[in-house]
Amino acid sequence: MQFLKVAVSILVAAQAATANILTTHETSLRLQQNNIDLGIEHPASLIPVKGNRFNRVALISKDPVKALIYKQTTNHFGKSTGGLNSTFDQYAWVNSAHYAPGGPLILLVGGEGPASQDDVRYGLHLDMAQKYGGAIVTLEHRFYGQSLPSSDPASLWLLTVEQALLDFKNFADTFEIKTDAGHQISKGSKWIAFGGSYSGSLAAWLRLEYPDTFWAAHAASAPVWAEELFVQYQQSVYTAIPQIGGSQACADGLTKTHMAMDTILTSRNKKKIAALKDQFGLSSVTDDRDFASYVTGLAAGSAQYGPTSDNIGNQTVIATLCNGTAIASQTAKPAEKIANLAEIVKAYLVSNKVDLTTLNSNTPFDIGNAWVWQVCTEFGYLQIANPHGRTFYSKLVNDKYFQWQCKNLLGNVKVIDHNTGKEVKHTRPDTSAINRRYLSLAVPNHANRILFSDGLVDPWHQLSVFQQKDHNQDFIRNHFGYHCDEFSSSNRTLAWRGELIQVWDGLMKFAPKA
Repeated sequence: MQFLKVAVSILVAAQAATANILTTHETSLRLQQNNIDLGIEHPASLIPVKGNRFNRVALISKDPVKALIYKQTTNHFGKSTGGLNSTFDQYAWVNSAHYAPGGPLILLVGGEGPASQDDVRYGLHLDMAQKYGGAIVTLEHRFYGQSLPSSDPASLWLLTVEQALLDFKNFADTFEIKTDAGHQISKGSKWIAFGGSYSGSLAAWLRLEYPDTFWAAHAASAPVWAEELFVQYQQSVYTAIPQIGGSQACADGLTKTHMAMDTILTSRNKKKIAALKDQFGLSSVTDDRDFASYVTGLAAGSAQYGPTSDNIGNQTVIATLCNGTAIASQTAKPAEKIANLAEIVKAYLVSNKVDLTTLNSNTPFDIGNAWVWQVCTEFGYLQIANPHGRTFYSKLVNDKYFQWQCKNLLGNVKVIDHNTGKEVKHTRPDTSAINRRYLSLAVPNHANRILFSDGLVDPWHQLSVFQQKDHNQDFIRNHFGYHCDEFSSSNRTLAWRGELIQVWDGLMKFAPKA
């Protein structure tokens, strides 16, 4: 579904490892006794990107990891489950290799994709566990990966932030384990919530909502401001191009190329439009808006995750777009720029083995794309063109385009909230409700010990807490970088990474013992 290409913040690794020990909510957790073999996974994304979870280069440790299945409450706010079981299996992975008695418990909050064993084997959270003698546990988010209350779209009324936050709280409150080294971790321990992007927002909100369970939080690239029409995204991509190996001439040239394409796409000349799609190797993309969205968003992945994240063969997308091209030329005609971009897009499709069927918005909904439901009901994050004046994205990528996708998301399936008896509308997200409940950018004014960290090239920093003019400035850290950089192992020696550890050094002096 094309909607995912433009709306998703992070799409994570493929299927998680299977765990095989069932436990009950009442008796808390029992763990699988055999270690899980190391297996590096590859992501599935409609913005083809490279790497593992959070699209970061990671040196994955060989720490032993234990898997468990937690019996989670299906509906935290009522007795009715709409005919579903009262509990569902929620998958988790534990790395206690570095735990020392009294060390912190770090909950790596599951986000909008499958979790896996490797998630607790790399990143800043692993550095913290190693330094402070902590244990890392990750819990997969409901409706993602294997943690499915149901595969029926009619059950999506159970996919809300409120339900998810209580999942994590219940799990943390009842978690207990005896480590391989014989150390006992008991129920009622204090936790650090840790996450990136959507799960970074969840980490901050866990500290806000349940401070007795979560003593502190780390929110990396966390878009806590739910913005329905995220027009700043395309502007940030435009601004990033000269910063990540391109040039201002290239950014301007791409803008002119996209505008020239819009002239054709809005001409109502079916022959010219069909010829344009064929020129790009995208004649199978039936909706003109889907075509415009894909082509004009080609540079987005490079801005969000960094230039080395997205390649055509052995060359970065940005270098291919910008170095000595007609696109970046001040003298090339619009038709020459379009032809140049078309050849690059065709090369990209082949190099990255893009499944063209995923570029059509009429792709039937699958429960594996549950993030679209959350976008359409709660968050928005719709990355539209600037509706007023000059824009980097095609003008066809507008609010009506995404609202149409949300409206037709589930076909004729109606989703009834069995707590209220009312149908859940998914034509437009109720961002005001999310911002009122979870305080948007004002979170640090109402909850302490939340460390917000952002890469300022990443477009998503626009919706995060990246600037504050009060005492909370000590817990806001920015750097020249990208989305969820904390999950990379390649930047462990950089100054900004050291600054994050320094903040945690200060916090850990006062941390309660696990």
